Amino acid sequence: MTWSFSGHGTGGSSFDGNACRFPGVPYGPNDCNGHDNCHTRDISIHNYGNPDEVRNCRLVGLADLRLGSDYVRGKVAYYINKLIGFGVAGFRVDAAKHMWPGDLENVFGRLQNLRSDVFGSGKKPFIYQEVIDMGGEPITMKEYFGTGRVTNFKYGVELANIFLRHSNQAKWLRNFGEGWSMPPTNDVVVFLSNHENQRGHGGGGAKVGNPKKVTT
Repeated sequence: MTWSFSGHGTGGSSFDGNACRFPGVPYGPNDCNGHDNCHTRDISIHNYGNPDEVRNCRLVGLADLRLGSDYVRGKVAYYINKLIGFGVAGFRVDAAKHMWPGDLENVFGRLQNLRSDVFGSGKKPFIYQEVIDMGGEPITMKEYFGTGRVTNFKYGVELANIFLRHSNQAKWLRNFGEGWSMPPTNDVVVFLSNHENQRGHGGGGAKVGNPKKVTT
């Protein structure tokens, strides 16, 4: 996977991710996490067993916004509210485990209601957060239940273990879900396949396989 750390956006504004300069917002170097709160030499994540490092350091070298800053929070909320004004009704938060739950709670608390002329009055946007939790890291899905639904990567993997790998038995599906030590249904979004486990990268677990093969 390759990343472009500098260039121009579709709107014409320039950006330099290495220096955390995004004049179109604007964001500057003080708006990204740095050596003051990330202890690694290159400001990148090396130890996924350290929650502070996972949330305060750069993921694969990408600039990491200082979401603890009120200014940054305000800019993020402003952008989301602009989309809500256009009629957007829901949002997927990528790599949510790399953000502190309290920071996300603050941003989401600033969001306006959905457009009443489209969705009715008093409706909030639907939010779900990508948190890859296969049970091997200290950051867990349940830390994010208070700010929206969370992706349940275990769901598709467990079904694949039955129908594709035959390492488990279909007779146990009678209590599939919470009975299999999965999180509460109302707190998660379930799926068979997404861009992570299709390719077996990003910590999304082993490849689930082609869901079309799961037929009756």
